[in-house]
Amino acid sequence: MCYLKTTFIYTLTASVVLTLVTSCGHKINQDTISNLDRYKKAKDILIDNFDNIRQSANFHDYDSLKQVYRSTIMDANRYYFENIISADSNEELKSILKLWDDGLIFNDKVYGTIELTKDSIVIFVTDFDKGTFSGVGQYIIYDPTDNKGGLGKNGNEILEEKKLDNNWTYIIEKKYWNY
Repeated sequence: MCYLKTTFIYTLTASVVLTLVTSCGHKINQDTISNLDRYKKAKDILIDNFDNIRQSANFHDYDSLKQVYRSTIMDANRYYFENIISADSNEELKSILKLWDDGLIFNDKVYGTIELTKDSIVIFVTDFDKGTFSGVGQYIIYDPTDNKGGLGKNGNEILEEKKLDNNWTYIIEKKYWNY
């Protein structure tokens, strides 16, 4: 019995320390902010090609009923963006790939790193550290509704936030995995 209590206390202590370590150390990246004009240009290209993207992503209005938080038209990683979204599009839309090439968008192989919603909200994932129970993401968000792109909800927490420009925000959010 004493062994189980000791093991539990050590496990709990280790969990608290790991949580504190992973919560700290994430700072706003000034290099990312210095490239805000490139994100703005990419947002303009995405919005200008909104109908093409809807068609490429095969989005239908009834798809938004499946979305819990917002009506996502596209949540694309580099592979999906290059091979589905911009495959048959103009060079301007393909120019967004350069953001991944230059390390301004996190190059995740599985999850989407550019999100475009029906409300013209654009979220760029600039960095993401995935842990066992949570992950910390850094985002450049264009949100004309000033709702932070829906981040910081459902038990997730915003660790840092910096207003950049009209409707533009830099957010560091800690997401908790629900197992």
